[in-house]
Amino acid sequence: MTNIAINGFFGKMGQAILLESHNLNSCIVTVGSDKEELVNKNSIDNIVLTTDISKCADNFDVVIDFSLPNSSLVVAKVCSDLNKPLVIGTTGFTEKEFELISNYSKKTPILIAPNMSIGVNASFDAIATLSKLLPDYKVNISETHHKNKVDSPSGTALKFANVVCDARGESLGDITNENCPITFQSFRKDTEIGLHTITFKGSADQIVFTHTADNRNIFANGALRTAEWLAQQKPGYYNYQNYMESI
Repeated sequence: MTNIAINGFFGKMGQAILLESHNLNSCIVTVGSDKEELVNKNSIDNIVLTTDISKCADNFDVVIDFSLPNSSLVVAKVCSDLNKPLVIGTTGFTEKEFELISNYSKKTPILIAPNMSIGVNASFDAIATLSKLLPDYKVNISETHHKNKVDSPSGTALKFANVVCDARGESLGDITNENCPITFQSFRKDTEIGLHTITFKGSADQIVFTHTADNRNIFANGALRTAEWLAQQKPGYYNYQNYMESI
């Protein structure tokens, strides 16, 4: 049994992970970490609520983080100090922040993925293949999420873009520059969970690849599965593909 702490416990993803954990017999959520005002006004049976997971180190084996970059960095430092594995689903990090997380992973296993859906992560291979076979096709990536999502384009859209560029031996560079090899469109709606469309447009045809998330269960399940796997790994900087290669 894997004991799990959730950072960003009262957020939409935190609650989705809690609900999905009830469908798995191999793990249990034992700690929930969030802002002081949320922790103080709530109580949940059999779950320790805290603003500082370092005070609950004996209560969990691995942390799942869906919060904001600043909070994620704090938790990454704590997990590094405690030698506790950490799964990060938060997006919107700068390159410098990615470097900090990578440094923390020298002491404990850290897996970071902009999307925890196995369907999306399986799609990356297909997009890489199309990119290699169609090097002259122009690529547009469109993404739609709920209105409260802060980063734009989404972390998943940027991951798709980097998959395309890596396959073609190009650099994505500054996405706001007119010379960026990929164009982006971002939309925010009241109810959209996640929609990503990658369009390859040639001179006389186009290929449209779309992934639609119907609910957050797919992300919650992926986060829990990777957390169980990561709890058995050595210190290092992991991604979702590392997990997929093991199953």
